[in-house]
Amino acid sequence: MKRGSKVGNSLTRRSFVKWGSATAGAAALVGFTGCAPAGDAGTDTGPAASAGEKGEWKTGACMNNCSCGSSRCLLKVYVEDGVPLKVRTDEQDEDTIEVPQRRACPRGRAQISNITSPARIKHPMKRKGWSPENPNGEMRGKDEWERISWDEALDYIAAEMKKAYDAYGNRSILAAAYDDIGDTYFDPVICLLNSLGGAVHHDMGTVSLGSWPLPELFMTGGMLNAPDALAVAESDLHFHFGNNWMANKGGNTAYQLDYAREQGGKIIIVDPWLNQTVQAVADEWVAVRPGTDTALCIGMMYHQIENNLYDQEFLDTYCVGFDAEHMPEGAPAEDNFKDYVLGTYDNEPKTPEWAEAICGVPAETIRRLAEEIHAAEKVDFFAGQSTTKIPAGEMFAQAFYTLAMMHGGLGTPGNYASWVGLHEGMSGTPFVMAGDSSNGAKKNPVNPLTPPSVMSTPDWSKIEDPTSWEKIDHTECWVSILNGEYGRDIWPGGKKPIDIHVIYSGGYQNSLNSLPNANAAIEVFRKVDFVWGANPFFDPSRQYCDIVLPIATWWEKGNLAWMNNSDTVYWADRIMEPLFESKPESYVAEELAKRLNVDPAAVNTMSDAERTYTSLAGAMYMTDHDTMQYAPLLTITQEDIDELGVEGVPQE
Repeated sequence: MKRGSKVGNSLTRRSFVKWGSATAGAAALVGFTGCAPAGDAGTDTGPAASAGEKGEWKTGACMNNCSCGSSRCLLKVYVEDGVPLKVRTDEQDEDTIEVPQRRACPRGRAQISNITSPARIKHPMKRKGWSPENPNGEMRGKDEWERISWDEALDYIAAEMKKAYDAYGNRSILAAAYDDIGDTYFDPVICLLNSLGGAVHHDMGTVSLGSWPLPELFMTGGMLNAPDALAVAESDLHFHFGNNWMANKGGNTAYQLDYAREQGGKIIIVDPWLNQTVQAVADEWVAVRPGTDTALCIGMMYHQIENNLYDQEFLDTYCVGFDAEHMPEGAPAEDNFKDYVLGTYDNEPKTPEWAEAICGVPAETIRRLAEEIHAAEKVDFFAGQSTTKIPAGEMFAQAFYTLAMMHGGLGTPGNYASWVGLHEGMSGTPFVMAGDSSNGAKKNPVNPLTPPSVMSTPDWSKIEDPTSWEKIDHTECWVSILNGEYGRDIWPGGKKPIDIHVIYSGGYQNSLNSLPNANAAIEVFRKVDFVWGANPFFDPSRQYCDIVLPIATWWEKGNLAWMNNSDTVYWADRIMEPLFESKPESYVAEELAKRLNVDPAAVNTMSDAERTYTSLAGAMYMTDHDTMQYAPLLTITQEDIDELGVEGVPQE
């Protein structure tokens, strides 16, 4: 099979520059992805086979945000006269399980049609019905748009921001964008907001991760207790819930899981539908009704308890709450898990027959699966993030972990229980990483204690006054703003008041679409005084703004080292000039800073060249796995530093 794609003469330099209509754009970009069978006439076989090409092949960052942004595959982009014409993926080395090719999926290979999509915001735009004197907020999402200049747009935004700061303070600004997480995605506009005293963020709790983080507040290891690409083959049994990596996980996860099967491991996937991964690599598909994985687990655990098919010693040593003899101090003994499953107090034994009536899996299959789990010495338990994106999803998270802990052995080679990325992406301490190019991001002053990442939960014990916390729970954001209060009744003084007047929708975050309760979100967007957005694409969040700004994509910025996953770093070139009037977020931050009497250097502390240098000089690799010591990945000479025009120190 030959990977790659090609296009005819329909996309030229002239048509590219004149691109704009949805019809012409779509017609010119049809057929950019796909795998052609070997031997197809006219199929291009790779960059080396095209000696007559006049352009050059560059390395491009995949724009798809797989695995919560941690897994991005390799793209090779053929550029001629400034126009991206063809996309390939990783074909440089022989494909092995030790050093697999970082092949992009069809969605990744469709990046030309993504970057040149008719959904791109071409120019700064203003709602026709909006004016500073009469915002007409109820027309957000309905109004027509008109093109304005960059200066007009920035003047409007600065004036409305200043109006809110003067009248209501910085807690009246909602930053619906990535917070200060210090990675490549960092938005310099956030740095501007922080320089102005900070803003309120919807950056607490969980959305993308479902209910998984909730039970992990009370356990160690958690999502990081996962095998890497090679260790996954150590397991005898791979018992997975909701796994369709072939369709939705960047990297080579399905390839590595198939390798684990070839090494003798059995793969069982529980999923409501016969998905691509099940068809390709699974030994058994367990068809379960959507949202009923909890009942299936409990039915299996009933059979294990009844027949003593579990590791009581592991539970006694590492767990609390399983039985009446090991309850947390002060907890009623009758609330233990074992008696719940057996129906000791509610007179409803959670038998396999009980589970079958709920989940649809035959009782005899439930018993057999329970016995297979017990019989396997090393089990790799995995569940997809979406398995807990349901009402009471935390119940499945608890049942999943309990099933794994009843098997025992967690933390030893071959025994894993995880839900994020498994051996890809965020699965543990990286072997290699890119340098920090996050613009020297400073903390949001409004937040007294910022977690190390958006996936972290604040250590409440270190926050003396919980009422000073200025992050809204993702799941409660819109309702909290509508109600004018957020937080918890148990906080000193109860819930906190909140009064949002301006929303900044930027930083590659589409919060109107991705946070729960879209109807409430629309009501919030129409209620506040002013909404402005900055993004490459005219997505739902930008459609409900008053002013939108066109932002350059990573193909139009580029020149950074990117961390692909835990064992790959690659260099992303600048592929093309920004389309139309698109500009980087740094331009927006600097221009707004000038209008708001802030030193532009304070909001964009790195030049593009410095950001490039930092991402390379800071790239590290693990030299000692036991001590987790790192050393520089790249040799950089003084000549390299001089060529970039930055200050730096040579390194080996």
